[in-house]
Amino acid sequence: MSVLSNITRGDWTSATLFSRMLEAQQRQAEVKTQVASGRYQSKINSTKREVGKWRTVKDDIATTSSQIHGNLGRIKSIASRIENMILTVNKAGQPTEGTTNTDGYSATFDSYLKGLAKEADFSSKPPNLLGKFEPSLTYKTGLHGTTASVQGAYVGSDYYIIDSDGKRWALNREAKHIKRYDDYPNDPTNKVGGFKDGLRLDSITGDNIDFTIAPNTATPESFSGTLHRLGIGIMDSWYYDGLSTDAARDRATTDLKAAQQAVNLEATRYEIAARMAKFYEDRATAEIKGLREEVNDNLLNQARDVKKAHDELSRQFQAANNNIAHALAMKNKYATMLSPLVNDKFTKILIDVIV
Repeated sequence: MSVLSNITRGDWTSATLFSRMLEAQQRQAEVKTQVASGRYQSKINSTKREVGKWRTVKDDIATTSSQIHGNLGRIKSIASRIENMILTVNKAGQPTEGTTNTDGYSATFDSYLKGLAKEADFSSKPPNLLGKFEPSLTYKTGLHGTTASVQGAYVGSDYYIIDSDGKRWALNREAKHIKRYDDYPNDPTNKVGGFKDGLRLDSITGDNIDFTIAPNTATPESFSGTLHRLGIGIMDSWYYDGLSTDAARDRATTDLKAAQQAVNLEATRYEIAARMAKFYEDRATAEIKGLREEVNDNLLNQARDVKKAHDELSRQFQAANNNIAHALAMKNKYATMLSPLVNDKFTKILIDVIV
């Protein structure tokens, strides 16, 4: 058998060896990739779950922030109506051509008050923090049960009178009157005091009130009782004598100024609540951003470790490849040098042993 034939068989054997080495390298690469990936994947998955939780918190805060701003807008609308009511009272005290007709001003006054009450009592987005039930709004601020709250306060204006017989006189602004009930709200009577010429304030001392219904008729009726104000305490114009006297207008201005101060304080409180919600929302955003950066860092570290493992395997494979190539080269060299003796059985064995 010729030397060329022997070398060809060796090449075939080497190719088989290379193939097996390559398969082994691929298996090792898969294992090392799984190990390197697994080391970071649990961290990545955990961080992503935390990101999801923070997103839920942020969404809750954003919803609350929208509600707070909505209530703040309504409070500012109420404040604007109070300002207009103060201007109306001032105009009612300014005579035109030597006379003062207060009917138009009192009607305007009542119209503003009606709008103010509706602004407070009705909200398209529950809970209505400005309404009579004064609910609170609570929202999450973190992942571990921390919360913040905004307490509601009634900034509308309502009232009722309990007369000396224990009967309740309830307000109906739509109908523009107060009505007596034997059993409120299920048993109304026919005794009604209308705002326009049907109800007169006789005296007021603290919460004690005397008033007359149908004062300009042949059958007026007078009552006394206790006035109960709800909310910011503004009364309809009948309580202020239709804005017809200086004393009545002073009384109205006093109530309006007190209500204005209360509403402005509420506006400030909601502005602070809005800033706090913004702070918590920004913090949630920062947490999400930080966690995303952590995920990205872990992904980069994962990629680096996988590459490092692959590079090490490549170096090992290349080193083994070089050793085999060197061995083949030596085998060819010895075979060439000893070619005159290759038919000698001892020489062939020597070449195999050396290489």
